[in-house]
Amino acid sequence: MLCMSENTPAAAAEVFGDRLALAEAYHQSLATTAAERGFIGPKEVDRLWERHILNCAVIAEAFAPGLKVADIGSGAGLPGIPLAIARPDLSITLIEPLLKRSTYLREVVSELGLDNVTVVRGRARSSPRPRSTLSPPARSPRWVSSLGGPFRCCRAADTWSP
Repeated sequence: MLCMSENTPAAAAEVFGDRLALAEAYHQSLATTAAERGFIGPKEVDRLWERHILNCAVIAEAFAPGLKVADIGSGAGLPGIPLAIARPDLSITLIEPLLKRSTYLREVVSELGLDNVTVVRGRARSSPRPRSTLSPPARSPRWVSSLGGPFRCCRAADTWSP
């Protein structure tokens, strides 16, 4: 049986299943460490579950098993970390150019023991991969899946794929 804290919404148990404790620990880190460092606005702390963590994790069902997924401009780890918690079969790369944010990402990934997550300090355009695998036409989506192959966009407003 799952043990939820009193502030954890019931939907979190459905989304994260037996990994709920990891999601709760990430929530706690966002509400404290990330907020203290200025990555999460003070007004957002009370709505982290509904507006951020659950919103990010529900896209988990959109990915085929075993994909490599990049979160470009990861910030405090949204949506990459909730996705990594919900889908441990995915290989998630968090790409963040700022040192203070990439440091936080490394800390939280280590604390949570997320062995399916890699943190890269840098910009997507600086990646050693061929530019064509990281530069979609016109708009750059936040999520790029299958870095070594074709793109599939997972942001609701974007519907392209080459």
